[in-house]
Amino acid sequence: MRKTIFLKMFYTLLIAVVAVVTLPGLPFGGSKDTAPQQASASAADSSPNTGEKGTIVMGTSPDYPPYENVDAKSNGEIVGMDIDIAKAIAAKLGYKLEFAPMDFNGLIAALQTKRVDFVMSAMSVTEERKQNVDFSSTYYVARNTIVSRESEPIDNIEELSGKIVGTQLGSTQDEFAETLEGVELKKLNRIPDLIQELKTGRINAAIVEDAVAVEMVASNPDLKVSYLPAGSSEDGYAIAFPKDSELLASFNEALEEMKANGQLEEITKKWFASEDASEETAADKGTIVMGTSPDYPPYENVDAKNNGEIVGMDIDIAKSIAAELGYKLEIAPMDFNGLIAALQTNRVDFVMSAMSVTEERKQNVDFSSTYYVARNTIVSRESEPINTIEELAGKIVGTQLGSTQDEFAETLEGLELKKLNRIPDLIQELKTGRVNAVIVEDAVAVEMVASNPDLKVSYLPAGSSEDGYAIAFPKGSELVAPFNEVLEKMKASGQIEEITEKWFATEETTKDKPFLNLNFGILKGYVPYILKGIYVTLLFTLVSAAFGFILGTILSLFKISGIKPLEWFATAYTSVFRGTPLLLQLFLIYYATPQVFDYDISPLMAAGLAFGLNSAAYLSETIRGGIMAVDKGQREAAEALGIPYWTMMFRIILPQAVRTILPALVNECVALLKESSLVSVIGVMDIMRRANVVQATEFRALEALLFAGLIYYVLVLILTSFARLLERRLRRSD
Repeated sequence: MRKTIFLKMFYTLLIAVVAVVTLPGLPFGGSKDTAPQQASASAADSSPNTGEKGTIVMGTSPDYPPYENVDAKSNGEIVGMDIDIAKAIAAKLGYKLEFAPMDFNGLIAALQTKRVDFVMSAMSVTEERKQNVDFSSTYYVARNTIVSRESEPIDNIEELSGKIVGTQLGSTQDEFAETLEGVELKKLNRIPDLIQELKTGRINAAIVEDAVAVEMVASNPDLKVSYLPAGSSEDGYAIAFPKDSELLASFNEALEEMKANGQLEEITKKWFASEDASEETAADKGTIVMGTSPDYPPYENVDAKNNGEIVGMDIDIAKSIAAELGYKLEIAPMDFNGLIAALQTNRVDFVMSAMSVTEERKQNVDFSSTYYVARNTIVSRESEPINTIEELAGKIVGTQLGSTQDEFAETLEGLELKKLNRIPDLIQELKTGRVNAVIVEDAVAVEMVASNPDLKVSYLPAGSSEDGYAIAFPKGSELVAPFNEVLEKMKASGQIEEITEKWFATEETTKDKPFLNLNFGILKGYVPYILKGIYVTLLFTLVSAAFGFILGTILSLFKISGIKPLEWFATAYTSVFRGTPLLLQLFLIYYATPQVFDYDISPLMAAGLAFGLNSAAYLSETIRGGIMAVDKGQREAAEALGIPYWTMMFRIILPQAVRTILPALVNECVALLKESSLVSVIGVMDIMRRANVVQATEFRALEALLFAGLIYYVLVLILTSFARLLERRLRRSD
């Protein structure tokens, strides 16, 4: 009877979920046919809220060299042909350009949800995309290729039959591959993932465009490229805008001007030149590495909208010096308190990070002449202002560990110092009330207050805090003299002043309020597809839970066995798997297994193994606690009756322990169910992955993800209900 009632409840809830996303009459719904018009209407209001010399945001997928990619050596700087073209256009039109990196399949949705003003990411013009966005004139025409392993070459389309072929989800190559018959497609979000899958043998080939293929093969000599016929793969790349964007006409004018004066051709040659040509354009004297702590705007910081590009006054000065001396510049980010050590261990050639010259530092490194003189300030909350040094007495004051402000604060009496590695952490501590004030230099204080109106800045007397910033070098470095010469030239020419004014100028910016633009009608027809992911999610959860429970039980028995080697092993195992991130464990098992053991582990097996091993570490402690909670009299009675140890453990002790720890076991299963969404990052077609595919197909960001979240929630409710029924049954004998 209870089972029948429960099944009725489950099916009623499932039908309600499907009805929510399929009924066109809801205020937020609509038919699939009307989705493009609604998207266009909302996008029409998305013209950039910037005046002359304002800011525009460009969306891009920085994993597609040479068009756009994150320079690993710079640990975050986004470079490429599209980037250079966008910068040139923005400069011509008088805009400041910001980048917003994301997966390729989320770019159109980002336009529609007003997260970006335009998209430039080697995007081809297709009829489906034109229904949702407007395109500029084309700026480059590409050609598709097949990239395969040298050991198993694939030279033409016919040889792809019966093979597993990788594509970038949502790209033109993905659409082209859909037209091929007899191939199994594996769609991934990023080009680096395709390369990894190809090299480990999980796919036989990848279809990418010519420029990307050349980059892939140049970096991986074990790969080869085969060009497809031009008629089947030629496509033009253009810039995408929200419908009716005011930027379209001005961008087209700038593009035509760049085509006419040869600037577009110059940029193309720069990025598509042969290897010999690229060597000629490289720095004559090689590469120098600059250490910096990129959390100190406006000197150096990681631009959050670019997800890694390091920008700032110090960066611009360093680039100018390197270019003048003929070096190629690489940037090595690290905590401020590790910069001097990096110089001493030759990890970097010089340090530029708003570093003041102090006697203590001069004992370990050499300094250039100063390039900027700063002034310290006190930043406090508007509601509890602190205006002078005297008012700091008895307060908790935050500083950046190892900075000049940290050293200055050490000289103050009657206050408690809280030292943190990063400026953003100081801001958070101040806003949450964990510190009463922070001491930072003037330019940083201005940035902090501009972004946080609830904070205020008070300037300290110049005599107590003025200090000059200089470039640090290893002792005896040959770079000191030439750097000083270039610095003097830049001061004399006014270039230092120009860069300073660029980064210290005050700007008033306004931000668009987020607009709730949801249309669940686009999910019509996709609901069964997403629901198929439930099987994979539940299979993965059950396998991981079962494996974790069995291994966790064994580990718990090891811990109470009294045999020291077994106890040590179980303790060490628990420490390692509880002490490292689950996502890291997943990546290690999935990517390292083929490389180390030459075994092609499947994504689902890798995920089950990673989650099972991780779960076992936690469950071993839970089960051990349950065993220890069983009354000692049970064990003594069994021993008195002569029952063997293992029989006693599995027939008497463990059943009682499981009943005691059942709520904890259910919590672990719920955690596994929710964390299963992580497996989408390695291509497992679970609920989350299928939602991403729908997102890429419909160019809508939120609807599929919200539906996936609803499914997870329903599954957790069902799992919890089953657990309650089981718990009642187990307690009937009480």
